[in-house]
Amino acid sequence: MTFLVRRLMSDGMRTRLHVVRKAGLRFVLTNWIFGLLSRKSSPGFSLHFTSQVTAAEKINYSADQLTLSSFACSGHCYFQANNGIHFGKNCLIAPGVKIISSNHGLTGRKFERGSPIQIGNDVWIGAGAIMLPGSVVGDRCVAGAGSVVTRAFPDEGLVIAGNPAEIIKRLDIDEKAHSLPEPGHRKEQERLSVR
Repeated sequence: MTFLVRRLMSDGMRTRLHVVRKAGLRFVLTNWIFGLLSRKSSPGFSLHFTSQVTAAEKINYSADQLTLSSFACSGHCYFQANNGIHFGKNCLIAPGVKIISSNHGLTGRKFERGSPIQIGNDVWIGAGAIMLPGSVVGDRCVAGAGSVVTRAFPDEGLVIAGNPAEIIKRLDIDEKAHSLPEPGHRKEQERLSVR
């Protein structure tokens, strides 16, 4: 019977159920209710009720479980996608991340045209990081907590941090795991720590 139910469920439904299992039904329902009450436009994915999205239709993302769980669980994020934001697969977005794809001039509120923000596959964006127009983060990169990304870092396996963000280190082949380190794995955290 379980096999039949799994066969009949779409991938999107399976992903939504995974988010519910991971975050908890009460959490997802709270987000949904607050989202209905406070949000002007729906982003098309579950978003933490304290987060905001502008121009949601210009956000391209992979419907993988890690990325969708990050949107649902990470609060106080701001995604302004007037010029577009492209997320790769398996993006981990920490709380308080701000991704702003366009600027405006001093004399008006007209947004300047520019290229979309590109975020690669297997990227970890640390708490409070800010990504500004023209930002590019390559595959398997880490943007440190509180960093301000103002330019392109298209190379694979970088750790970037600071204001403005600079390359802190390049990850070795062993450190370019297809999944991010689990919290509590002390040796892995020490190996990836930036000094």
